Amino acid sequence: MASGMREPEIVADVKPFTPRPLWARLDVLPFGFVYVSLLIGLFVYVNEEFESFVLSFALLTAVLLHALVGLSQIWSVAFFAFITGSPVPMSRIFDAKFVAVTPTEHNGKAEICKLCFETNNGLNEINFTFQRLKYIFDAESGTFARPAYPIAKPLSAYRYSSGLDEVKVAALRKSFGPNRLDIPVPSFGQLMKDQMIAPLFVFQVFCVGLWCLDEYWYYSVFTLGMLVMFESTIAASRLKTLKEFRGMPPLSFDVSVYRRGKWVVISSVDLVPGDIVSVVRNKEGYVAPADMLMLAGSVVVDESLLTGESVPQLKEATDATSLDDVLNIAKEHKSNVVFGGTTIMNHTAPALDAMKNNPFCESSSSEMPRDGGAIAIVLRTGFGTAQGSLMRTMLFASERVTANSKDAYLFLGCLLVFAVAASAYVLKKGLQDDDRDKWKLVLKCVIIITSVVPPELPMELSLAVNNSLIFLAKLSIFCTEPFRIPSAGKVSVCCFDKTGTLTEDDFDVKGIVQTMDGEKPDLSAPHGVQLDSLLALSGCHSLMRIDKKVVGDPLEKAALSFLGVSLTSPDVCLSTQGDTVKILKRFPFSSSLQRMTCIMEHSQKGSMQGRYVVMKGAPEKLKDFLGEIPPRYDEMYKFYTRRGARVLALAVKRCLKDIKTSDLKAMTRDELEDSVKFAGFAIFESPIKKDSAATVSQLQSSSHTVIMITGDQALTAAHVAQEVGILERPPLFLVAEKDTLWWETLEEKKISFKETRDEIKKLSAEYNFVLPGNALPLLEGSLLEAIIVDCDTRVLARVGPDQKEDVVQLFRKKGFHTMMCGDGTNDVGALKQADVGIALIEGKDLGAVPPPQPKSFGEIWKEAQEKARNQHNMQIAAKEKGKKLPSRNNLDALAEAMEEVPMVRLGDASVAAPFTSKVPSVRSTIDIIRQGRCTLVTTQQMFKILGLNSLISAYSLSVLALEGVKFGDIQMTVSGFGIALFFSLYFEGQAS
Repeated sequence: MASGMREPEIVADVKPFTPRPLWARLDVLPFGFVYVSLLIGLFVYVNEEFESFVLSFALLTAVLLHALVGLSQIWSVAFFAFITGSPVPMSRIFDAKFVAVTPTEHNGKAEICKLCFETNNGLNEINFTFQRLKYIFDAESGTFARPAYPIAKPLSAYRYSSGLDEVKVAALRKSFGPNRLDIPVPSFGQLMKDQMIAPLFVFQVFCVGLWCLDEYWYYSVFTLGMLVMFESTIAASRLKTLKEFRGMPPLSFDVSVYRRGKWVVISSVDLVPGDIVSVVRNKEGYVAPADMLMLAGSVVVDESLLTGESVPQLKEATDATSLDDVLNIAKEHKSNVVFGGTTIMNHTAPALDAMKNNPFCESSSSEMPRDGGAIAIVLRTGFGTAQGSLMRTMLFASERVTANSKDAYLFLGCLLVFAVAASAYVLKKGLQDDDRDKWKLVLKCVIIITSVVPPELPMELSLAVNNSLIFLAKLSIFCTEPFRIPSAGKVSVCCFDKTGTLTEDDFDVKGIVQTMDGEKPDLSAPHGVQLDSLLALSGCHSLMRIDKKVVGDPLEKAALSFLGVSLTSPDVCLSTQGDTVKILKRFPFSSSLQRMTCIMEHSQKGSMQGRYVVMKGAPEKLKDFLGEIPPRYDEMYKFYTRRGARVLALAVKRCLKDIKTSDLKAMTRDELEDSVKFAGFAIFESPIKKDSAATVSQLQSSSHTVIMITGDQALTAAHVAQEVGILERPPLFLVAEKDTLWWETLEEKKISFKETRDEIKKLSAEYNFVLPGNALPLLEGSLLEAIIVDCDTRVLARVGPDQKEDVVQLFRKKGFHTMMCGDGTNDVGALKQADVGIALIEGKDLGAVPPPQPKSFGEIWKEAQEKARNQHNMQIAAKEKGKKLPSRNNLDALAEAMEEVPMVRLGDASVAAPFTSKVPSVRSTIDIIRQGRCTLVTTQQMFKILGLNSLISAYSLSVLALEGVKFGDIQMTVSGFGIALFFSLYFEGQAS
């Protein structure tokens, strides 16, 4: 590949080069020749005034150009490689010494990395480290790639692993490094140096030098002081951020690991991929040391620090009947993986019979972990983990926050055209006057040109985004990728999940439906629930009991509460009638499969009554597994889904008595789910959040297209969409059965499906379309675009996580700026694909709290004076007592009173989306879009004001220069201070 990268996810381009000899560098030899030539010319024409002036000016220009070339090597990695090095093709990589690494957009800045030549496991290896990640050269493909973590092997490879020996550990440690999130913190001086060699700062210092030559002493000192103060504030803020980042990851701790055929205790820093570890909760706040796949036993984890998911997750060992499946962390096997940085809330040690197929623990209790923990195998370590990825995003996604940098340079380019024209006119007129000082004339012309770059430009560009970040943080909305704030102002399509986003997470159980004799199904109260329904609901769940509290899916908690069933352990339920249900094996719920299955054992008053296979899931999905479909099956569940209820179909199958439990567990899922018996429909209701309808109405009134993308049933989704105002016309459902498509109204009137845009557009004038997930694969690309994008589809139902992602991509492909708002679990793919992804996580309700009002400059100044006065009084009191306090002046107090960009911490951020709202309300979308528009409007207005001011300055200077007059020093200083003051007040304005 031309990029030199096999998978350009983080690194876009790698260019190897070897340093040139000093004399052969392009910033030495050419300039040396120019300097010698010009000095000889000056010596020859020393007595000729005009020729001497021209040569002197050329020499000064060469010096400035030489300095610019030197600085450009700092600003541009590619330019540095071009000037100081000779490119080396990948085929001769061993001749290279360095690589110029260019990251993908918004993934940090380019760097020069040194190539390391090492020997690993007897093989020669070439690698470099970029942004804490190691990249190794692959001779076969001729590209660099990160070392491959063992995350795509068959499950059998993990289950039958027998641990590592010292040789393998040494090789793996060399490839993947230590298991820690090490963030070095540079000194304040180094950060300040980086800030002061930025292009705009260097240019402004150059301008200050010009003003000094023109005897603007006060103005020069004022401007330079303002620039240094601003840059030092940014450097101090950056240093504080890095120090806090360094303190975020957990410290190392001891873990039990299986090496060389026995359990030993090592530091978590020494873990490598492939290590078999014991996962145990031995103290409060114990966190997973790495990304790990469960092999035996189970753990309950709190993933809120990473995903924002407030419900604790049960992580169990992989199923022994699916060992040929390839591990898929993101989808099928997510419930089997413990991610690094998540908190271990509880653990269950593996039973001996569960370990019989594991060589390292084969039928020997002495080989079980001594600490009684669950057993897992390490998949990823260090910055390769989920927590490491989040830390890297927070650290490198946007090191310096600005708005519209490309627009700013284009804007300056346009202004430069006018300034050059004015300067050229002054130069032309000035050269006609033989009495005029030529050096003064050149100085005036250069000042006119440089006057188009306002010294406060970088400050204003940063403030445009920073003020939005500060305002959002006050509303408990945090952003890990600040460059997306301007994108929020361009959003035209707003996509919402349903459950937990537009509706509450809490559920009420209305009852169980098993028959329908009249027009309305018969709804059973708790005391009238049949045994099959009780077994299906109480024996098919993933609830857990931690610290005497039941935690897990709110829907499952509501079901047990309705039945009057208590959870005594993660696998045992006890009813008020004395029925005991024990779960023997779980097949966790999967969004793609739309069902969950368990094997359970039913006992009554200590007497075993039988073993059952129990299922629950989407009514249309479970229908395919029923041995006998009851009469009016579809009518029963559709009666409630039309009214916005969430309906789960229940099914059971009694197992033969002579089947052993071990044989039952060894059966495949397909065998267990075959020909189950219908056990009723569980009817749930979740109230719509009080501000959902108002938010949707406000978005639609501001010309946003609002759609719902949900995994719920189409009728349920359509009802909620009507309630919140997403559907403005009657819904029309696209129905897919096998390979046949047709339209169906809410009254079940069928309309034939015609694959012509005109017919579809005609229908869209009368209806809002509701599309199910199973219909999307049957629609061709252009037809799918026509229905979803062009014809006002408002609801997509029964869609899986991948399909949500595809829908968002479709809108972006058609040129729409798209926002996705979800709960951060099944919506992760769509949240990442959207221009603006917003994850709602559980937090405090700020419904009654009005948006914070910005402080006036007068209030800030009063606070600063008050703090300075208090500090002074404290120092006086301390002196009287013989103590010493650090002194602070009004400037320090003012800096503290002024608000700074909020620090985003773990728990505030989420791997799910760039925006995380700790207020579980869709109102957050309004705040983010409002701040995005505020940033765009503020930036545009700033360009207009600064542009007009720069043009006026350029032409004023040119006119005055022709008349031999200039602005006074104090006049320029007061003018500059006034502009800076008014801009600071302007940026304090907030969106309304």
